[in-house]
Amino acid sequence: MDLMVMSGGIAKVYAASAAVDTWNPNASVAVYGILLSGFILYAAGLFARIGGKPRFRLGGARSFVRSATS
Repeated sequence: MDLMVMSGGIAKVYAASAAVDTWNPNASVAVYGILLSGFILYAAGLFARIGGKPRFRLGGARSFVRSATS
């Protein structure tokens, strides 16, 4: 059986196993760049929302939950 994980423009994939996590901050459109700093994953792209909050083209999401940074 294939397991499909829906991801809103960004996904969390484990390097050791290539398994896809269910973490999904729901970027509203394409993500073109990412940077991890501590537990915050910063994303840049064409999106207007990420983690359920308005973020125009640049936003941060906690890498362990689905919410955007304040």
